[in-house]
Amino acid sequence: MHGLGVNPADDQLYVATHTGLFRLDGETPVRLANRYQDTMGFTVAGKDRFLGSGHPDLREMRELDLPPLLGLIESTDAGESWSSRSLSGDVDFHALGTAGGRIYGWDSTSGRLMTSTDETSWTTLGTYNVSAIAVNPDDSQHLVASTPDGVIESSDGGKAFTPPTSPVLVSVAWGSYGAIGVTDDGSVLARSDDATWRRVGDVEGAPQAMTADQGRLYVAVHDSEDRTVIHRSEDAGATWSQVFREAAG
Repeated sequence: MHGLGVNPADDQLYVATHTGLFRLDGETPVRLANRYQDTMGFTVAGKDRFLGSGHPDLREMRELDLPPLLGLIESTDAGESWSSRSLSGDVDFHALGTAGGRIYGWDSTSGRLMTSTDETSWTTLGTYNVSAIAVNPDDSQHLVASTPDGVIESSDGGKAFTPPTSPVLVSVAWGSYGAIGVTDDGSVLARSDDATWRRVGDVEGAPQAMTADQGRLYVAVHDSEDRTVIHRSEDAGATWSQVFREAAG
């Protein structure tokens, strides 16, 4: 599992995986368009508008002569179909974040952290090892990113980043209450005004992806039986309820 996002058009949670994009209708995951595209980087950019990256469905790769690296792709119909925006064949974004018309992406093939304001022309900000990116929805110049050495932060669109600081987060998101992240043991941490991180709650399982939607948070984890479980919080990460558990087998 690579990404989570809430579509403002239908208020549904969408789940990007190695084997396709799913919409969570209640507790039922619905595969979109019967497609098996490996959607690595994934972010919701607006009503029914998704941005992603990764690798094509093998059937479509053969039939449509698609490259193994999709670059930046776009869906304007809530994941039913996708088209290329840029960097096709060259880039595999494993992390994407967007706000205010600016997008940030981390290319797993080169280690480059990149940004664009038109989704076609890109600027390289530096070389990092990034697992997740969160952008302030009220200030597209302000972002945090999780790395194996800790969290890096920029307030100038990625021209300069702070040195990595504790904690090490598996994933990060940015909601109406600010930046929030989760560690590999399930500790949920919120960023304080002084740029430190404080524990606000816990989720059970090994975290895989996280997203924020106004006052709601979602975290996808793997449980002790390696099944996917999705938790939701409506109090900024203090308490969590299960909204989906993958069936056994």
